Amino acid sequence: MATTIEREAIWTIRAGEELQFDSRTRRSAELAERARRSMPDGVPMAWMAGLYGHRPIFVAHADGCRFTDVDGMTYLDFNQADLSATSGFAPPAVLKAIAERAARGLQFLLPVEEAIEAAELLAERYGLPAWQFTLSASGANAEAIRLARHRTGREAIVVFGGHYHGHLDDTLVTGDEHAARAELLGLNQRAAAGARIVPFNDLAALERVLAREEVAAVITEPALTNVGIVLRTTASSPPSESSRGHTEACSSSTRPIRRRSPTAGSRAPGDSSPTSSRSGRAPAAASPSAPTA
Repeated sequence: MATTIEREAIWTIRAGEELQFDSRTRRSAELAERARRSMPDGVPMAWMAGLYGHRPIFVAHADGCRFTDVDGMTYLDFNQADLSATSGFAPPAVLKAIAERAARGLQFLLPVEEAIEAAELLAERYGLPAWQFTLSASGANAEAIRLARHRTGREAIVVFGGHYHGHLDDTLVTGDEHAARAELLGLNQRAAAGARIVPFNDLAALERVLAREEVAAVITEPALTNVGIVLRTTASSPPSESSRGHTEACSSSTRPIRRRSPTAGSRAPGDSSPTSSRSGRAPAAASPSAPTA
């Protein structure tokens, strides 16, 4: 039997919930009004203004998987800051390590021994031999795209519908497998033109795009998280087989071609672009730091 959605009832329920939200977050509302005098939309990062279906709440403190706002309301957080707080918001071991390192200096533009230890642990855990670090997942994806273009000699990248891969022009795109355009105002339209967007879980469409032999890299997630949780699978394949199909399609399509030698040039301190490598060879692997929205 068909179910009729009573939209008026839904709006009535929502209006009641919004009144409750306003009544229990008054301190957050006061801070938001104050914040608008010094930050656009009253938030430190622009995306925070539109991330939720309500105005942002201000957080006071957190522990484990729960945080408490400035009005004293405690929330169980299933997102864990886009999984950057997978071990909890304030794990004692992490706090101790940060405090000890901070007491010895925070930034030098030079390596420290802890970087070697972190890379060795990551290599042991994930089976990838070489690691570099960035300040954000956006930076990691930008580096990965550059490495792929240098290695393959190609320009195009593939992303999947519903994706989010950070705050960079190459991936803030919308469109289809034939053409893409910038998703937001102020983005570089030429960068967007190099993207191909394939429906998630459509292996045939991916193979069709890769067959054109113009793709440098395929950027994907084990499961979409920007549109709810959507696992990689098809009607005929479980997630593990579907992932294997994507991997095989990419491996057979992104063969390297003859590359030009990188040109010498100046670079800013901390620039780790692949073209500044003395050997001209791409590292075996690159890894993002904690993801950012």
